[in-house]
Amino acid sequence: MKPKVLISSCLGFENSRYNGGIISNSFIDKLKDYIEPIIVCPEMEMGLGVPRESIRLVSLDNKTKLMTSRSGIDLTDKAEAFIKKFDMKLSNNQFDGAMLKSLSPSCGIRNVKLYNGTVASKKGKGFFGSFLYDHDKVFFTEEEGRCNDRNYRENFLTAIYASMKYRNVTSMAELIKFHSEHKYLYMSYNYTKLKEMGKLLASHSAKNFEIVYVEYRKILTSLFKKLPNIRSRYNTMQHMVGYFKNDLSSIEKEFLANLFTEYRNSLIPFNVPLKLLEYLVVKYNKTYLTQQVVFNTFPKELQILTQGDNL
Repeated sequence: MKPKVLISSCLGFENSRYNGGIISNSFIDKLKDYIEPIIVCPEMEMGLGVPRESIRLVSLDNKTKLMTSRSGIDLTDKAEAFIKKFDMKLSNNQFDGAMLKSLSPSCGIRNVKLYNGTVASKKGKGFFGSFLYDHDKVFFTEEEGRCNDRNYRENFLTAIYASMKYRNVTSMAELIKFHSEHKYLYMSYNYTKLKEMGKLLASHSAKNFEIVYVEYRKILTSLFKKLPNIRSRYNTMQHMVGYFKNDLSSIEKEFLANLFTEYRNSLIPFNVPLKLLEYLVVKYNKTYLTQQVVFNTFPKELQILTQGDNL
């Protein structure tokens, strides 16, 4: 089973840019074999050919319109018709993620130029990107521009693989198990949301599974919209090391404490102390921790994609 990811077709799949071009992206190229890609070009789906006149977002009468750049043809109705049709497709499919073209008037999800006349006076979202991102139409939406940063690549991979696993949850017992296995991953992102999820599951007897499943997914989706910070990850490791309080010598405990401090001071990456913790889990056979997803949030073959800014 692979994560189902919606991808802008111009990102290495088809020559669907307005000028007939295609954009090579190393991250997506390396990811292809590990996902089920579903490609889409909103502008092509609207009936616009290749090559075509470029389009832009325009503020007109306090509304955002989609218009051709030179001739000023209003394409807003076509865009809305495409979104309505695509929304029906989404209702029958669960996508784990979307990787969209950044800054695009159709696919961008931040910092897209919004014109007032001939001047780009504001920043907005592309019409399709806004539809996906603002309404959580897929589990997690990202754009390829931000994935030049390894932290955003790691976050994207973590989110889509969490979603893929969540799609397999079909009962309350499985949901409770899923939550237990993801406890320290959640904690490394946001302790408050971890508690919110736990509270939801604690009240499950008063609700049916379908309702709890949907509510839990909403919290899970929101969890990945912000990158985990150093403080949250540091606190998570402190929680986990408590499992070894009777196993480690004072010298070993001091070594771990110093290593955690190095991470907190941004001297080493998170995976260094985390890998040492994983070694201790195996050495001392800590059953509960062996099940924790935080040690393997996505396939090991993809770890190389998060180890540096250059791919």
